[in-house]
Amino acid sequence: MSLTHSAALPNNGRSLVAQHINDLVASSMPSAVRGKSAQQLQVTDGYPVYTVDLDDLLKSHLFAGAKVTSFRYLVLDNADAVAEAEVIQAGGGARVAALRETRAAEAVAKGITHAESATGGNSFEIRVIQAPAVHFAALWLHRRGADMIIPIEPDLTTLPHGKALTEAQALAVLVGRAKEVKAAETGYPGASGG
Repeated sequence: MSLTHSAALPNNGRSLVAQHINDLVASSMPSAVRGKSAQQLQVTDGYPVYTVDLDDLLKSHLFAGAKVTSFRYLVLDNADAVAEAEVIQAGGGARVAALRETRAAEAVAKGITHAESATGGNSFEIRVIQAPAVHFAALWLHRRGADMIIPIEPDLTTLPHGKALTEAQALAVLVGRAKEVKAAETGYPGASGG
């Protein structure tokens, strides 16, 4: 089994992340990736992040409604995922939008471990898919006609973390959650509600 990476990644994404880490360390940022330079850390190949909005979920469009919003790179200290860098396309180029030292990096690394056993020896492109309106996050293993997701933290739906699911299995939960969120929004006064 192999997890492949998208050909659509920014050409210089890894070097941008490494430079960003070095800039943070040079500025004496106390928590910046454990105070280590990019040379002491490993920046992995990136993966695209797809975002699905509430309206697409309400139409049962998970994969069809997903749009690329950024690219992420794990930052490893030895084998430990210690941070996740987010790179966006802006003004004709790419830039680091954020470097997060959160459990999300560890969750992606664990999800990749689960993915390696869930793919049956087949090759899949690794992606992340999220629907912030319903607090959904998952690895998206993409292969034409055989896509699957593996929910990961910070997913707050009732989908089981670390378990490979089909789009239909995920939508069975996500559409219901989207309806709950939409109903709650309708009850709010102001521009976003009733």
